[in-house]
Amino acid sequence: GRIPPLAPDAFEALLAEGVEREKSQPGRGIVIDQTEERHSGSSFGSEIESMVGLYRMGFAHCLGRLEHADYGNQSWDATHMRQCAGAFAYAHTMGSHTNQVHTLTLDENTIGDIGSISLGAAFTEGALPRLQILGLSKNRIGDTGVNAIARAAATWGKFLTKLLLSSNSIGDDGMAALAKAFEGGAFPLLENLYLDMNRITDKGAVALADAVAVP
Repeated sequence: GRIPPLAPDAFEALLAEGVEREKSQPGRGIVIDQTEERHSGSSFGSEIESMVGLYRMGFAHCLGRLEHADYGNQSWDATHMRQCAGAFAYAHTMGSHTNQVHTLTLDENTIGDIGSISLGAAFTEGALPRLQILGLSKNRIGDTGVNAIARAAATWGKFLTKLLLSSNSIGDDGMAALAKAFEGGAFPLLENLYLDMNRITDKGAVALADAVAVP
């Protein structure tokens, strides 16, 4: 599957880790050619800073053009989701020009509750404020994961029109979390909510129906 986007701070940490590993285990880390910097007088640290700076520019450019983030059916698990969520959270700190994503497709992965918690944390930090469509079907998400996402709905759900949560393990507690979000004014533009093939009973269905009912 595709590699999840990587935030610049995570790239810097990965680069530093690779360089240190090369020092202790030659041939198993990252090698930075220092031949040119000996002639130019630049330091090893400044070389890394330059690489991170270039990566940050490329990251901002790519995120600034991204509108439909399609990561469906990529065999992603919770670790992949944490990396992806971190990238979107970082993008939010760079300004509105990196927040153009209106569709996030993550269907048919295995991010589970832990991955959903990472996504919810990114939402809480303000990531993806223009989101209109969120696809999370077939992801082994349960009540804990839905709760994490629903708690942050006020920050990311204001423009959402479609939410896909089919074929997960969501039960009545998850429905209660969604109901609470609706009662709090989240998802004012939502038109389509897919919840088939879950573990919802009449109790959960009634709770949600009452929350979304027009007064």
